[in-house]
Amino acid sequence: MESIPQNEELARQWMLAQPTIAAFVASQLPGFHDAQDVLQEVAVVLTRKFADYDRSRPFLAWAIGIAQNEILAHRRRSATNRTVFDDDLLEQLSLDFNDQGEHLDRFGEALSHCLGRLDGKSRTLIELRYSEDLKPSVIASRVQASANAIAAALYRIRQALRDCAERRLARTGSVSP
Repeated sequence: MESIPQNEELARQWMLAQPTIAAFVASQLPGFHDAQDVLQEVAVVLTRKFADYDRSRPFLAWAIGIAQNEILAHRRRSATNRTVFDDDLLEQLSLDFNDQGEHLDRFGEALSHCLGRLDGKSRTLIELRYSEDLKPSVIASRVQASANAIAAALYRIRQALRDCAERRLARTGSVSP
């Protein structure tokens, strides 16, 4: 198996985990700016400590642990702020986000499998929309179709992908929480 450079592996892992970690951080801090500051600190710490990451453990669980430490550090620095959660609640939220993150990881794996099974036209539309971040109207001009037809096709493809991923999860016993 080909080895992925460490910075690429971190970037891939971070892209998958960042939305869950951002939600976790935001759920525990009173202000948007505080949450953004802590999220940046989490990214810095992950980058600094990535060489020590045990790849036998889920990345999300490791990152949530670092986020939890950064939230605690932020709380200590902001001790005068009255909107602070107690440590037991912080621990419970951490566990809940880990559970959700594991489900999202399994769903992402199932979705990747389903994406690999898309036919040429559907794959092209999904790549144009999500890899190239093109709006349906721009895609429509590229493939000589109406924007409404592209939007409808993308809707049907997304539905089919979701159904495929859910079926795959159900077959493997990884049903949504």
